[in-house]
Amino acid sequence: AKFFRQANVLLWDCKMLSIIKFSKDGTKLVSCSDDRKIQVWDTSRGKIARVFDGVQYILDAKFLPDKSLVVICPDHSTFRLLNVNLRKKSKRFHGHTDRITIAQFSPDGQTIASYSEDRTIQLWNVKSASRIKVLSGHVDTVNCVEFSSDGLTLLSCSADRTIRTWDVDSGKNTRIFKGHAGAIMKARFSGDGKFIVSCSEDSTIRIWDVELGTEIRRMKEEGVGDIGYSPDGLTVVSASSTIIHIWDVEKGMLLQVLEGHSAGITTIHCSSNGKAIASCSDDRTIRLWKW
Repeated sequence: AKFFRQANVLLWDCKMLSIIKFSKDGTKLVSCSDDRKIQVWDTSRGKIARVFDGVQYILDAKFLPDKSLVVICPDHSTFRLLNVNLRKKSKRFHGHTDRITIAQFSPDGQTIASYSEDRTIQLWNVKSASRIKVLSGHVDTVNCVEFSSDGLTLLSCSADRTIRTWDVDSGKNTRIFKGHAGAIMKARFSGDGKFIVSCSEDSTIRIWDVELGTEIRRMKEEGVGDIGYSPDGLTVVSASSTIIHIWDVEKGMLLQVLEGHSAGITTIHCSSNGKAIASCSDDRTIRLWKW
């Protein structure tokens, strides 16, 4: 088993971070705060590499092949993209009829999935800023959307206690996963897209087989706020209160407990090489854990 240790503590001076995300190669971490700043951190040194000021609240961020950073900036029922290096804004993405609460880039950066209080998930072409598909089905608030690593499938999880998978090309709902007894807060694909991990207000973490649509593993943990899959699919990372747990997927067994935060953890993100975890907390630190 791989064991993680705390490598860096990154301090930030504001009330809240809305997002933390690794670059594809894991050498950078982007964070966005409520004081209209985006910080790009050098993960090997644990220092800020760049700060971009005057950027409104963002929902997602992506590093382009040319190393520039693009973020999704919502404005009630519309959103724009901003290249923060060039200070260049895209056309406005129109289509939702109520406030947008979630937006995610596809792995190749060509598509965006957004969710709004109008109860629809919408898919967008990034280049043309045009809407491709409207996905409807959930009967309560959607808490999370995520693309599979090949970009062909989208998952959504909801307070209606279901997870749905969608074919990105056709917009069809391919599966509905039922079993949780409470609102599902987060769900993530495994790296190969064959499994989904979810956490719910019913105090369980569950692993699902995507093809069969069935639950294959269940772990008990209260108050899980965020969850992640290691890229190799062998471990699941969960955050509850101030603690991070690392689970063996095959056995459903707890492998490691990571402690260090002094207030509730709000977000965790696993690097795509599986060698680092970033956790963000109300204690005003981002902590990097490495093996």
